[in-house]
Amino acid sequence: FAHREQPRLECVRIIIVYLIVDPKSGLDISSISEYPDEEEVLMVPGTCFKVTHVDKSGPVCEAHLRQLVPTDE
Repeated sequence: FAHREQPRLECVRIIIVYLIVDPKSGLDISSISEYPDEEEVLMVPGTCFKVTHVDKSGPVCEAHLRQLVPTDE
């Protein structure tokens, strides 16, 4: 049989830091999180974010996102 080599998937470790502008668009779930110090938030479906900065200099890539609200252009 012909054997096709599977593409190699490379994993990238990333942390995402969100700036939430409208606190009513998310629910704080840190009290039920496995990692309460991470201040996890469950966002309302359809919430939009804009990437404002990406830092690839360390062992973990860090992306900063800002929530877009209807008044943003």
